[in-house]
Amino acid sequence: MSSSTGVKKPYVFALVTAVLVIAVVCAFLLAHPKKVILGTKEAVREPFLEPYQDQMRTWLQNLSEQDMRALQQTGSVTLSYQDLQTSDPSHAAFLARYVEDRLSRTRMNMPPELGDQLPESITFEGSGGAYKSTVTCTKGTHMHLKLSKSE
Repeated sequence: MSSSTGVKKPYVFALVTAVLVIAVVCAFLLAHPKKVILGTKEAVREPFLEPYQDQMRTWLQNLSEQDMRALQQTGSVTLSYQDLQTSDPSHAAFLARYVEDRLSRTRMNMPPELGDQLPESITFEGSGGAYKSTVTCTKGTHMHLKLSKSE
């Protein structure tokens, strides 16, 4: 049986169903951000940084949906050390160890007033496979670590 336009009803139903399925899939993908796709691991000059780089790469790939969305929309996401101490104590402790380890290896080249610092925040930034982290400390020191380079 045909409609007045000459198109059979089953085809109209199939077309409408296909459009609805596509719309639902698109809405789901937009609501659930993809994981970060990291490029090749960036070489580090200091061997002691490799385990930190590995842990930061894993952390970046497992950001919360909210943080992942911010990273994808703006190209960066900043996490406060103070907030991490309550919401994610294991990453807060990791940041404190990272800062202490980096400072202990550079104290001889640093003015004494910059010696004892705590992390203030970590920023992950990048896109297209190339990402880096920047840890900002309480006395203004910035510790950059390239996590990956684009392919």
